[in-house]
Amino acid sequence: MRSQVLRFRQAGIPPHAAVERPVGLWFAGDRGRSVGTTVNWITVEVFDGGIPAAAWAHAWHDRLIEAAVTGGAVFWDEHEHRWGVVLELAFADEHQRDGFRQAPVLLAALDAVPDPVNGVLVYPHRGGGSGSRQPRRPRPVHITDAAALPAPDPDADRILPCTGGVAGPSAEPAAS
Repeated sequence: MRSQVLRFRQAGIPPHAAVERPVGLWFAGDRGRSVGTTVNWITVEVFDGGIPAAAWAHAWHDRLIEAAVTGGAVFWDEHEHRWGVVLELAFADEHQRDGFRQAPVLLAALDAVPDPVNGVLVYPHRGGGSGSRQPRRPRPVHITDAAALPAPDPDADRILPCTGGVAGPSAEPAAS
């Protein structure tokens, strides 16, 4: 660690950035790789519904992370988007990941999402959208076999004053 701090100082990097990086799951020493072994991800995407997904994440975050770390999670990350939230968790072992997927706290949290039918995705890899920071431009709507709507009648909403009496049935027989 001390030699790493000296290398950071010589390179002009502040000392607080000199964090000891263990050889193993995340950092494979000086071999140039950042991940030493296979990482088993699980991603939970929650979309906005009756309440914002951020409120759901705020309510369940501590319990989910506690269950994940207790179950063997080595890393987690949470992203908030304009459409909802993404929770990504990494496990060293596939069995730990699958065990967390069946954890009662995760199942309860998934039942409590704003839209439990169409507003949640859970999948066993890293994800979370396109990664673009720019919003997508709306595409033009392609309409086929469409006819223009008729122009509205300007007299349809006009109110006519009633000046005379109501004409009832005529006493004279109609000419045939």
